[in-house]
Amino acid sequence: VLLVADMGNSMIRRVNLTSMHTTTLAGYYLGYLDAPGTWARFIAPWDIVASEDGATAYVTDSENHCIRRISTDTGVTATLSGGRFMRVSGYEDGAAGVALFQRPAGICISGEWLYVVDTGSRAIRKVHRSTGEAFTVTWLDKYEPVGITVSSATNNLYVTTATAILLVDSSTGLTSHLIGGGSAGGGFVDGPKDTARFYRPSLIYMERGGKSLIVADKYNHCVRRLHLEPSIMCHKCGLNASLDAESQPSCTLATITVNLTWSSSWGTFATTSPQLLTVLSD
Repeated sequence: VLLVADMGNSMIRRVNLTSMHTTTLAGYYLGYLDAPGTWARFIAPWDIVASEDGATAYVTDSENHCIRRISTDTGVTATLSGGRFMRVSGYEDGAAGVALFQRPAGICISGEWLYVVDTGSRAIRKVHRSTGEAFTVTWLDKYEPVGITVSSATNNLYVTTATAILLVDSSTGLTSHLIGGGSAGGGFVDGPKDTARFYRPSLIYMERGGKSLIVADKYNHCVRRLHLEPSIMCHKCGLNASLDAESQPSCTLATITVNLTWSSSWGTFATTSPQLLTVLSD
């Protein structure tokens, strides 16, 4: 089952990847309301992540400026952190009822913590999954952070910005430039870190094995693969390469565009790498 944050419809959708049947898990009209199923209300949910057992989904409700928690079985929706009232925004760390966010976007999960890109505050925040207490990991004042993913091996965070991808240490907040950006700004170039270019990359996803990232390069209208380590046995590069295809030893920190086509008859993406669907909720 694929969970989708349907931003334009302000709903959370559920897609059965076997039958290709889509249903609404939560939400229906614009608004702010904690309630079961379609009685719940959202305004422009941006990203969604599921717990390890798949029982709970966490959503960044961007225009309600809060983090929501949804039972994937019943659709019951509750506010985990922020959102004291409809559309109240700001910046404040603290307990669930005290914390404030401003247009939260990307979200990922690691153990008991959710990591959230607080776009309006230009900060990376972490939220406890049980209590909803919020803390600041680091500020990204010079950037426009959007998407986020985490390495299960190192707990490092990877954050998309307007033209680049950053590496953030989740423990210390130490931030470094990973790839993209540069003096030429945004654009579309595949290649090593010094020459690769992105144009408003948004969602980002760590591939299984933790050796490469999949990036939705929004304004270039494509999906990119980023290899993280040089001289390793990683997934094979190439047009329509499967995420679990054979390996080759010659990869470096570089990007390659993965071919992706739209099948209007099914209303879904048709690709040899179905796992790519997990990053295409925007």
